[in-house]
Amino acid sequence: MSPVLRQRELENLRNARHGRCVACGSDNPQGLQLRFQALAEGGVEAVFACAERFAGYAERLHGGITASLLDSAMTNCLFACGQAAVTAELNVRYHAPVAIGQSAVIRARLEQHSHGMSRVRAELRQDGMLKASAWGKFIQPEHLPGARSRAA
Repeated sequence: MSPVLRQRELENLRNARHGRCVACGSDNPQGLQLRFQALAEGGVEAVFACAERFAGYAERLHGGITASLLDSAMTNCLFACGQAAVTAELNVRYHAPVAIGQSAVIRARLEQHSHGMSRVRAELRQDGMLKASAWGKFIQPEHLPGARSRAA
């Protein structure tokens, strides 16, 4: 699928399913306002201005914000693949502090999809240096335990 079609898919699913999301929702003015773009090689990417209001320790981005950025990247990567799924497992590795006052680039790519479960990887970089990475497992809502019985 072309990046243009993937971008359209990403935006359609994000707007339909994630409009109020604190990380990427366009209907949430208090959120992080992430805007992901589909990449030609198949993943997604966004730039985040690491503003002072997101600090944890002095001059450092809060680790929870970092985890949210990575989780959102993986979710939006799935949107670009035409999948809406929820996080089932999130594993974050912090390689180095993320500096406040500098932009960070967040990327994600789909590694595997089978039977309603996807495995996705993400990374956050500043000045080309890897600052944090993550992998996650995502499950499509219709595959959640009890989904069929709730629909009946």
